[in-house]
Amino acid sequence: MPGPYLSALLCGSIINEAGSEKQKKALLPDIASGKKIVAFAFTEPEYGWGPEAVQLSAKAKDGNFVLNGTKRYVFDAQIADQLIVVARTTKSANPANGLTLFLVNKKTKGISSRLLRGDEAEKFSEVIFDSVEVSADNIIGTKGSAWAALNKPLNRAMLALSAYMVGGTQHIMDLTIFHAQNRVQFGQPVGAFQWVQGYVIDQANHLERSRWFTYEALWKVDANKPQKEQDEAVALAKATASDAMHIAAHQAHEVHAGKGIMKSFELYLYSDKARALYSYLGDPAYHRMRVAQMLDL
Repeated sequence: MPGPYLSALLCGSIINEAGSEKQKKALLPDIASGKKIVAFAFTEPEYGWGPEAVQLSAKAKDGNFVLNGTKRYVFDAQIADQLIVVARTTKSANPANGLTLFLVNKKTKGISSRLLRGDEAEKFSEVIFDSVEVSADNIIGTKGSAWAALNKPLNRAMLALSAYMVGGTQHIMDLTIFHAQNRVQFGQPVGAFQWVQGYVIDQANHLERSRWFTYEALWKVDANKPQKEQDEAVALAKATASDAMHIAAHQAHEVHAGKGIMKSFELYLYSDKARALYSYLGDPAYHRMRVAQMLDL
């Protein structure tokens, strides 16, 4: 799926959820039409998707705010016109308190960015904020209440990404089945061997689990079920989708053998995507921890 669709969905949802009427009118039509690209800057060198991971500071100065710190693994930052930056305006015993959303023009003085190499499937950037001055008018929502405002937009983005990864898992399994049916060894297709069948069956189990968790989460969000039910369902969908695509890609390489590592063959791209997206918007361990906390375990 080419283009910054996921960033448009996530950032558009944040503005729609928490932004002022002026911000909505100024930004949403351009984001929807593709005239303006906005990227979401949350994660930092101490990577994590919980509120405790945000340490980039925003200190008040003459009616404005000065941002200092580093954001890392920012999706689509290399093509973005603006950034939605999650910054800490106050420190508190509860890390969910004191986070604020800022809309920042990427050309603002003091911002530098570089593309993080080593991943060919997705483009992530490091963005450094060195005394970046931002107007208080650029706050999205209420100062200090970003974490609550992010809940619904993050759920929507996690669901879109989960559905994307379910589709990727399906394609990986299709590639594996085609190869197993057509690669002949010892006078018969390799799919006739039980060990190959075992890999495909495991792929199918992970695929169906992730598909139905994602369907359930989509239904609960669409039906506007109680928020705790939505949060739990979305967390399970993202956890199973990340696991499914990652495991299915590994098993596909077992079946394809040497062919699978050729960059000219599409499995290489899909397995790279499985690794790149595994942790984006939270890895399975993070989301299972969220579910455990919701269940008071």
